[in-house]
Amino acid sequence: MGTILVETGSIWRRIFLLDPVTASEEQKAGLVRVLRSRYHKVCAGELYRIDGQPLRAPTEAITLDTGMVLIGMSECLRSSSEAEKALRDIFMMFFAGLGISREICKKIDRSELDLRQQLKMLSLWTRCRQNAPLMPVLNFAAALLCRGEPQLHETRPQTIARMARALMPDAWTIYSKTVSFFGYTVDEPRIPYVLESHRRSPPGQGAPEAEPVHERLLSA
Repeated sequence: MGTILVETGSIWRRIFLLDPVTASEEQKAGLVRVLRSRYHKVCAGELYRIDGQPLRAPTEAITLDTGMVLIGMSECLRSSSEAEKALRDIFMMFFAGLGISREICKKIDRSELDLRQQLKMLSLWTRCRQNAPLMPVLNFAAALLCRGEPQLHETRPQTIARMARALMPDAWTIYSKTVSFFGYTVDEPRIPYVLESHRRSPPGQGAPEAEPVHERLLSA
């Protein structure tokens, strides 16, 4: 049995659902359209801005977006395996929508797409779902965006925490859009409360380290 998580006050509560279901082609196509639109906005510097600045590596924003889609589908489909399967289908449709030729797309094995980071986000959400699971996910995502930045070595925990707070509104938007395709609505989190609680967290506890990544999503 899975849950849709909504926030009431400062507490995340569960809405219990029924048996697992699968994502329809229409639902997957709708999510592809959303991801494609957001991809262009990220490239234009309109989403996930940090201190008013666009991301240096917009491809990492796709990892964050698709991670939030995976989380949303896992909640709605009541099955992480079904959500992962649907996300692999969505990626193939997404690639085709970017103008990648059909011949090249045929060479991409969807089962070999690297979803380790998205699955890690889902794992964090699941593990922390009893109490505000969004921030641990965003801490992890911020760590991904920060990696490979030597100048962040001394202030890394503080920088990651600050970035996580900045990512929250746009990340929540893609999560709420995802669940809406499956007929659910979620209350918008009380972002000021969550951010204030996060600021009060002891140093070093708000930023899980990103796992090293040696491969990106497979492409031709």
